[in-house]
Amino acid sequence: MEVNFQILKLVPAEGGHGGVSLEVNFQILKLVPAEGGHGGVKMEKLNGETAAILTEWFGRDTIISLATLEGERPTVRKVDGYYEDGAFYVITYGLSNKMRQIGENSTVGVCADWFSAHGEGVNLGYFGKPENREIAEKLRKAFAGWIDNGHNNFEDENTCILCIRLTDGILFCHGTKYEIDFCN
Repeated sequence: MEVNFQILKLVPAEGGHGGVSLEVNFQILKLVPAEGGHGGVKMEKLNGETAAILTEWFGRDTIISLATLEGERPTVRKVDGYYEDGAFYVITYGLSNKMRQIGENSTVGVCADWFSAHGEGVNLGYFGKPENREIAEKLRKAFAGWIDNGHNNFEDENTCILCIRLTDGILFCHGTKYEIDFCN
């Protein structure tokens, strides 16, 4: 949709609070229907532009909200995440409620600054196992400010890596809405 607007005039606000009201005239120039029926915006594959934005914003220690399901009831908590190639990675404890919930239903939701998405939570297993070496090194670097503060016990094999493989998401950046398909 293209919209043209023009400020007609500033008028004193009612109530004598020293403010002004803004009188604006909007004109819709053109409505462009989207393909695929996604609420007026075409869902597109993750591309170079959106991948670069996501990496810039979240390819470091980032607080994200992680939603899981306990039966039919959603549960949300904040976790430290690191984004790379269509997935968030989180260091957590394998016996935690979130991991138990993900074990029962791997569908999750994430939300962070101007981005929300659905995904599949996958327990990659023990942080220290050889198969996790590459991502574990990246997490050590991303979380360097707190990773060894005593919160994590890397001797405990229940200290694991949660991978959140994104399936679809919505990103807002510089006035543009991107609906992203991470799967196709």
